[in-house]
Amino acid sequence: MMFFRKRGAKTEKVYQKKEYMMTETEWAFFGCLCKLLCPYGYVVHPQVPLVSVIKRLRRTAEREELYGIVDFCILDSEYHPLLLIEVDEENGEKASAAQNFEAMRNVIAQANLPLVVLWTNYGVNEMYVRERLKEYLPI
Repeated sequence: MMFFRKRGAKTEKVYQKKEYMMTETEWAFFGCLCKLLCPYGYVVHPQVPLVSVIKRLRRTAEREELYGIVDFCILDSEYHPLLLIEVDEENGEKASAAQNFEAMRNVIAQANLPLVVLWTNYGVNEMYVRERLKEYLPI
């Protein structure tokens, strides 16, 4: 099924496949995370919706809090979520994106799931990433 929007006499597509699933920066961190964690039996899963790893226990006024997507979820070999990772890409996001991140951070904290933010100003540095993850994973 294709979705189109009519504009005057022309019909324009509304959606298009992305060329890549991750940004170039996320891809670089993905490679680094896999290199560090896969030898220990961990699974690195990119672009994970919170609703896939966090269960709502009761209804709340907010309905969209679980629709946020984290950059990576670290899972054990049986796919139990252990850790969430966000890459802080400096891409000029609006204030609304910062509010969404704060709401997402609150949901993650309530679920007792660790969240690690990897800062891009350190580059994709294996030692930096290892130090950030050692607090939560025996690597």
